[in-house]
Amino acid sequence: MDLSFLPAVNAVLNATAGVLLVRGRRLARAHRIDAHRRTMLAAFAVSSLFLLLYLVHKASRGFENTTFNATGAARTAYLVLLASHVTLAMTVPPLAIALVTLGLRGRIARHRRLARWAWPVWMYVSVTGVVIYVLLYLLNPAPARSEVRAPAASPWPSDSRAIPGHWPGRERLEDSPGGCYYPAAPNQCERMRTRAVFDRAAFEVVRGAHGGEAETTTAALRRPDPRFGDPVANRPDPDGLEPD
Repeated sequence: MDLSFLPAVNAVLNATAGVLLVRGRRLARAHRIDAHRRTMLAAFAVSSLFLLLYLVHKASRGFENTTFNATGAARTAYLVLLASHVTLAMTVPPLAIALVTLGLRGRIARHRRLARWAWPVWMYVSVTGVVIYVLLYLLNPAPARSEVRAPAASPWPSDSRAIPGHWPGRERLEDSPGGCYYPAAPNQCERMRTRAVFDRAAFEVVRGAHGGEAETTTAALRRPDPRFGDPVANRPDPDGLEPD
């Protein structure tokens, strides 16, 4: 299910919560208590819906974060903004629940004392939520192109006929004592030899294309090799050191 629309919905919810918070504060100062209560309950509901949809969107993406691609001072400012937003956002749910509970129970004095510093926190989180959406989804610069690395040298010889009896993967078995890079690792030697068998089979196909004896990959795999024993049975013979 495509939930890419949720960030925009969440930004609208944050903006709506901010408007309701401003409206509720004005109603409280005008002593319109019933209207203030309804407005603040609406702000609480909108913020709760935002939190639910935010978690749904994060879960749908495996909690992967969207990267802000700016650099320098712009990125630093964004990270400071994001850190303050996330830190204060974690305090909003308990603060909002406490404010609503105190207001509904008629504990007006405690409600007002808490609202003096809880309201600015709630308001800041709502506004910065919209700002972060705009930065990430509307003003986010394109990611910088990563450096293009030169391709690694191909292990295949330019002319297979110039190196008789050579195939890619042979050096991997001969570069170190014991026939593999990590002789102490469990099954490492066997894996390396098995990989070299398949490398040799593929190389035989290429050699056929260069004018040698053409054979299929299956035929190349089934032809016994004294270096590796019987590749079909996947039972390498460490005693054989030279290919035929």
